[in-house]
Amino acid sequence: MKRWKTTLIAVGVLAALLAYVLLVETKKEPPPRAGVTPSPTPVPLLQLAPDDLQAIHVTDGQRALRMVREGAEWRIVEPGDGPADAYTVYLPLDDLAHLDARIVVSDEVTDPARYGLDPVALTLVVERTDGTEERFYVGRETPDGTTFYVQRAADPRLYIVDHYKIVPFFEWLLSPPYQPTPTPVAELTNPFSESTIGKSSIVCCVL
Repeated sequence: MKRWKTTLIAVGVLAALLAYVLLVETKKEPPPRAGVTPSPTPVPLLQLAPDDLQAIHVTDGQRALRMVREGAEWRIVEPGDGPADAYTVYLPLDDLAHLDARIVVSDEVTDPARYGLDPVALTLVVERTDGTEERFYVGRETPDGTTFYVQRAADPRLYIVDHYKIVPFFEWLLSPPYQPTPTPVAELTNPFSESTIGKSSIVCCVL
């Protein structure tokens, strides 16, 4: 009987310890990474109202794209001039206007080449309606392929930003998001039009 009591007490103690770990310890914030000042997660990098975003300029050092806002629409002025496709550009530009990073990787980058930032893979310039701008430098993808290393001009910190928020700008350099040109509809000839029927009647009469 004593053995059963001892066993039950031991099981009860283990269950209490497990509950403590699950309910208390797992909810504690992880210790800060060495060399990184604690910051909110996600980390806001850019917070613009829709009307504050005036233009963007994207370049990888070989290709460049510039797009400006005209009222409620966007127009590509480089590499060629033409209206942008609203369905293609709306979401990426909205994500850009509210750009945030997952975390701060480091308070200072001592080896930029390690993160694909020397040379940079992509430079992204955001121009506001008041004439000021924000400049971001995009490096390589992180090893898991879900984010990019990003630095902001005049900011020594290194961030990681979600993959889907950066990829469209690489794609636009390869294929600028111009508004599609409507395909002209071929005019169909009605075989039963009056002119056709008249000609057929004449042929029949002659025969």
